Amino acid sequence: MVDGRTVRAEEALFIAHFALSGAQRAVLDRLGFEAVEPYAMALPVPPSAWRGAAAAVPRVLRSLWSAPLWAAEVGVYAVKDFLIWTAFLERFQLREFITYDAEYSFRQNLRNALLKREGARTWFYAATVNVESLYMARRRGVPAPQPLYGYLEYDLFVGWAPDLWPAPRTYFHLHRPRIGRYVFVGCLWAEQILALREAGETPLLRRLREAGYDPGRQKLVAAFDCSFLGALNSGRDGVRYAGGLRRFLDEHDDVFLVWKEKQPRAWTEARHPERAAAYRSLERHPRCLFTGPEVSAAEVLALCGLAVSFPFT
Repeated sequence: MVDGRTVRAEEALFIAHFALSGAQRAVLDRLGFEAVEPYAMALPVPPSAWRGAAAAVPRVLRSLWSAPLWAAEVGVYAVKDFLIWTAFLERFQLREFITYDAEYSFRQNLRNALLKREGARTWFYAATVNVESLYMARRRGVPAPQPLYGYLEYDLFVGWAPDLWPAPRTYFHLHRPRIGRYVFVGCLWAEQILALREAGETPLLRRLREAGYDPGRQKLVAAFDCSFLGALNSGRDGVRYAGGLRRFLDEHDDVFLVWKEKQPRAWTEARHPERAAAYRSLERHPRCLFTGPEVSAAEVLALCGLAVSFPFT
């Protein structure tokens, strides 16, 4: 979005809902973004906001005795967020508030109401297309609900394709989200992948060459694993996935495999040692490179000729 023409870096404000690491701040600095952390900033709260919060406190306290614990928790967060975002919007004047796929929570409703009061439009970017197949595949009865979808309340919803999101009978619309308008732009990552391809040499390509990959002689195949264990897949599925790719490598001596892990290896070791052992075995193959989780998936896709992904990834 920040292309230097329609939107310039000096016009953009990166709002983090978590504490940014030094490395993350360095990236944002390099891109020219001002970054702020509303939940960590000690901004002055206007007197009117204190009065509004004070009026709500007695009701929140009464709910501790008369309502379920979750309802009282909602009230506490509402008061806290009201003070934080009112103070934030006193300091920063926003025209557009654009958020990403992780904003499935009741806490965005109050924030968005305050943004609307100040004249800002709210945008929600959906970075996935997999919810339909994941939740609609039921043999009997109604689809399994995803309660967080019902909290979505935005002026604009940006998605990949119209047949996935706005139709009344899709899984997403069963939750009746309060969306003003839908905008469809295709795969959100395509532009980044194309830009990396046009750049030519990338840090990952240098690593691959050092590991023995020869672009003129070999085809590059990329594999993406999954960090979801339990209901969606078992650790044994991951072992079979690694074994299948090992056989593929053995049968095609003109293929080099690059493996993009979803999580650090220590995470896999702790949760499924058998899968971690399969990874270590495959990693010793002369035509295989495990990148670790820190490498951009877009960079991997920009370099490979074929991508094999493990559901859900």
